[in-house]
Amino acid sequence: MEGLQIVSLKKLSSIKGSLIAAESGKDFSFLSKRIFFITSNKGDKRGRHAHKEHSQFMICAQGSCSLTFTNGFEKENILLKNNDIGVEVKPGIWGEQEYLEDNTVLIVLSDFHFDENDYLRDYDDFKSFISNKSL
Repeated sequence: MEGLQIVSLKKLSSIKGSLIAAESGKDFSFLSKRIFFITSNKGDKRGRHAHKEHSQFMICAQGSCSLTFTNGFEKENILLKNNDIGVEVKPGIWGEQEYLEDNTVLIVLSDFHFDENDYLRDYDDFKSFISNKSL
C-alpha cells in the first residue's frame, strides 16, 4: 500500500548477542525528532489514529504485534515478530496495533515533536481528511 514501507534492518550477530540498527535516510526517510516505547500485553489494542503531516517508523523490540493499516480504501496487515523488521508509516494512514504477547515492546520514531493537532483520532474525521486531501 502506498504510504507504508516494510524494511529489513541490518542485524549483526555474534556469540555475545546481536546489534540491530535503523538509520535515518537509509532505512526510513526522515530525521527522527521523537522516540517513544509502548509496552503492552496480549490482547491489548492501541493506536487507532492517523497523522495529518507526520511520519513514524515502528519496530517491535520484544514480543509480537499485529499492525493493521488503511489509507481509507485499501487495508494491509503486518505482523512484527522479529526485531530486525521495521515499518515506515507516512501521513494519512490510519493505524491500529494488537499486541500478541505479554510484555511486548513497540518502539516508534517520529519526524516531529508531539502535536495533538496532528492526530486524527476519529475514523470518520480520518475519512473526511482523506477525501478532502484527494480533491
